Amino acid sequence: MNKAKEYKKEVEILNKALLINNKNAYFYLNKGVANVNLNNIQEAIKDFKTVKELAPNEVKAYLNLGICKGRLNDFKGEIEEYNNGLKVDSTFDRVILNRAIAKQKIIDFEGALKDFDVFIKNYGNKNNAIYGRALLFGQIKNYNKEIEDWNTLIKLDSTIYLFYFHRGIAFKNINNFKQALSDLNKAIEHEINLDESYLERGLINIKLGKKDKACFDFFEALGYSYEDSNEKVLKQMLDYCSANNTLPKKKILKGKSKK
Repeated sequence: MNKAKEYKKEVEILNKALLINNKNAYFYLNKGVANVNLNNIQEAIKDFKTVKELAPNEVKAYLNLGICKGRLNDFKGEIEEYNNGLKVDSTFDRVILNRAIAKQKIIDFEGALKDFDVFIKNYGNKNNAIYGRALLFGQIKNYNKEIEDWNTLIKLDSTIYLFYFHRGIAFKNINNFKQALSDLNKAIEHEINLDESYLERGLINIKLGKKDKACFDFFEALGYSYEDSNEKVLKQMLDYCSANNTLPKKKILKGKSKK
């Protein structure tokens, strides 16, 4: 049975249970979660609101209502639900982390940073919080702090290509091109199909005057490109390569190119 069928079955079972006892908040809570997994967001919102009515101190109702509002891109409403949830339980770690991410989306960087710091200081399983804070530091151009967070994450797990990719971009932003190239090389070692790594490495090689290497990277990136924005940049770079007579003589596309 696939996941969607499992969730539909769960909703059916809980609806039958509610016919017997419609005052059980946890039937509504579990049904709401199943509806979220089915992307029935409006139905899920009804379920979680009912949970709040029946069990006003159930913090998971606020957590899940926040998640639903985030799915609808109502980030201010999402944050409001998390704020209310923290009034019920000020120590619920997942609410704090989700609020940090929501604040980041509405450009409340100061508020997001405070929530990330609280989570990292007080709770276990810090990887997602450190990852979010690292991205936030990049957004506010505090690249040295960003690099510190990527260093921490790489120590925790040295196999994740995105850690190297983002640290490489941070090093590029402070003009440490040698370290940036090293990190982008590692990102490619761990995930060869990432077009952005080749693109960024090519841009650095342009800055270093290594036109042949840069143009080779742009061709590699085009072979793996799935993003329209990247493809536009890559075509501009290939025009540059053509104008400078640095097009690779032969190119074998290893990835799945766009048609």
